[in-house]
This record gives sequence, C-alpha cells and structure tokens, in this order.
Amino acid sequence: MSQKNNILKLFRQYDPKNTGTMPAEVFRSLLTALDPSFTSEELEDVIAKVPQKEDGQLSYESFVSRVMDEITLVYWAAGKNFCGRSLAAKMSLAQAGVAHLYKAPDEVEAPATRFPPKLMTLSGVSVSQATSIAYMLGLQLNMWPTDRYLKYKAVQYCLDAMDWIAEDGSATEERVECWKAHYEDALKMSEGDFMLGKTVTTCDFVMLMACVLAEGEAHYYNPIDKTRYPNWKFATQRETDVRPTKKDIAKRVTALQALSKFKKYALVYHDAGKPFVGRSWGLMMILEEAGAQYEYKAVEDVEVPVTFAPPMIITPKGVGVSQQCAIAMVLGEELNLWPTEPARSAKALQYCGDGADFYADVSDAKSEGLIDGWLQVYEESLEISKGKFMLGNSLSACDYIRLVPCLLLEGPADNRTPIDMDKYPKTVVWMNLMKQQKGYEAAAAAGLSPKPGGWKYD
Repeated sequence: MSQKNNILKLFRQYDPKNTGTMPAEVFRSLLTALDPSFTSEELEDVIAKVPQKEDGQLSYESFVSRVMDEITLVYWAAGKNFCGRSLAAKMSLAQAGVAHLYKAPDEVEAPATRFPPKLMTLSGVSVSQATSIAYMLGLQLNMWPTDRYLKYKAVQYCLDAMDWIAEDGSATEERVECWKAHYEDALKMSEGDFMLGKTVTTCDFVMLMACVLAEGEAHYYNPIDKTRYPNWKFATQRETDVRPTKKDIAKRVTALQALSKFKKYALVYHDAGKPFVGRSWGLMMILEEAGAQYEYKAVEDVEVPVTFAPPMIITPKGVGVSQQCAIAMVLGEELNLWPTEPARSAKALQYCGDGADFYADVSDAKSEGLIDGWLQVYEESLEISKGKFMLGNSLSACDYIRLVPCLLLEGPADNRTPIDMDKYPKTVVWMNLMKQQKGYEAAAAAGLSPKPGGWKYD
C-alpha cells in the first residue's frame, strides 16, 4: 500500500461515516500524532490551508491528495541555469495553476530512471522521458484527450516534438521545413484551436517547447515564415482567419474514414519490412504475442494521417499513428498487454522510451559506458518490479520494446565493445524468459533481419 493510502487509512479511522471530512480539533490531533515536532504556529498554518466545507468540517481527503501528490521536477542544476526539456512540464503546471518544486538529479532518488527531466510525487509516482511526463501530468491535470484516436495521437505528437529537439542544430534547413510542415498538417487535422482540438493539452506544451528551442538564439534555424505556414501557432490560439479550410476538413474526414476500413492490423515499415524490420521488430513481437491478425505494408502503400516516419500502425479500431512507443501503447491497450492504472501506464510508456533510446545507442555503436548505463536501469526496473517482467508478473508490450536492444547486443558487435552481461543477472534472467514467450518465438521463426545488411537473429 502506498504512503498516501496509509495516511488516508489513518484519517478514515476517525471518520466512521466516510464523509472525507472531520472537525479541526481531530485533524489537529492527528497531525500531531503523525509528527510530534509540529509547533502550534505550524499546525495552524497547515490547518488554514485545508479545504473547509460549509459546516466547518475540514476535507482531509483533499488535503492528503494535494500534499501527497506534490510535484517535483528533476532537472540539471535544479533548473536554475536553464529548464531545457523540462520546459513543457513547467508550462503545463503553470497552465493548471499547480505549484511544483525543482530538484537537481543528485538531490533525489527516482527509481528506474536515467536522464532528466524526471517527475516525482510524494505518493510514489516516478517517471522520466518528456513524453511520459506529459502523459502523466495530462492525466493528473485533466489535460489529456480521452478520445480513442486522439489520446494516442497525443503520445505520437509529443514523441515527434522530442525528435525535432533531439536533432538540435544538426538538422538541415530542408529537414526543419519538414518539421514545420508536419506541425501545419497536425493543425489542419485538428477540430479546434489547439493541436488536438478545442482544449489545450500537455501535448501542446511539448510541441511548443520544440518551437521555443528551435527559435532560440543558440540554434541555427531560419525564422519560421508565418506566411508560408499560416496555422503555425506561437500564442495560445490561432487567429480566426487561418482556421482549417473546408478542403482541410474534408481531407480530415476522408483520412479518418479510410483508417476505419482496415480489418486487421497494418504494420507500416520500409519496403514492408522485407530488407529489415528495424524498429518494427518489437511491435511485430507484440502482435504475435497477442495472436493478432496483421500484415506488413510499405510506406507508399498506405496513408497514415499526420505521421512523419515509419514505423506506423493502422488498427481495426481506426487508430493510425507513428512512433514506436505510441504504437506499443496502442497495441498494448487494444490487445490487453498494457497496465490500466495511470501511474503504471506512464511508467510503461517511459520504459518504451528507454528501450527506443537504448536501441538508438546500440545501433549507433555508442560507448560501452552509455550502454552499461541503460542495462543498469533495466536492473533497477526489475528490482522494483517484484515480478518476472518489467512491470510485475504480467507480460506487457513494454517488455518487447525493451527486449530489442538487448537482442542487438547479442548480434554482431560491429564497432562496439562487447558487453559483459554477467554484471546484469536480473536482465539476463528476464531475457531468457522473454525468449520463451510466444511473441519472440514467432518473430524469430519468421527469419526477418533486424538490421540492414541481412543479419538474422536466432
């Protein structure tokens, strides 16, 4: 049971009718019992901040929820020099009027996370990866879409924005124009003033963060030509004279109708995955694990609205998204391979992001130290899991996304230093267990190459 639930249980012992309230004198006594060091002034200061009902009773449930869900953002130097990739979370919290603390990475312990930004609450939520933080805050602050299609599109858009940020000053002018056009397409598909409709979401702030960093003086991008991209939005809303045209709206309706016609999953990848399956490998395992009907499609064979690069997915329920992590979440929820509790769902999304970053580092033959860092995070994940898989005793889609970079480590080393896996016993046990799962066995039997060049994993 979480610390928050333990404290609520204590308060409820003095609330026999389960009203969520109690007299001030009882509340004062309980606070003193919880922390005898409270001074009289401190007690009165706390009580003054507790929501009070019309009958004078204090709402202890609101108080405990607010205090125990106190939000801490973790970033380099506690965000004093710059807030960087924590900017989106900072803007989202400001939009919702929610206070937060900033801490440096060495001031807190956030289990099974690696690089900042990180988000923590006193009730035990601990996630990293900007997209997972946006998702978690979106759920907590009621700033995340609930529509079956848009809630996954929000994850994709956040990941798209983070890809743009990751390119930093290395992107060519042509590449930057592609990102701008991608945002423009997203706004044309929206039914409102924001990226996903009529209400601002935490996804908007992640996308805005990419704009802010792209426009910063430290970057080499050209200023955005707002006559060429009239829907480009830097304020909170678009001007009324640049809303989507009737042609845009008709195109949106046609595109969404086209998605609903698919009777089985369409996994979209370069040349239908024939030369190599790359980042679609883990997704293929998820589909095989669930026994879902699917087929590979080439990028030019289908249109998935407002997507930037493969892999992409179209589901029989009419969802069409790109980005490996967003697809894993879609498949996980549709195929019952995803946790349902919000905090665990956010952690699963973070774990997918970790796996995708780990995959990139292995593919780019990054240093042994960087790869060892990821494997240490895996060890920590399995330690706090208290089960056989990454999130307990139930297999989830994030297990397969996290498996792929580990499998690549067992393949040809290329220019990479071989890794001593004996240092990571929990990960080795988990990998061996994963190789016994239906999804892995079916994908391995297909004989497809994970990487360019014809290398096959067995």
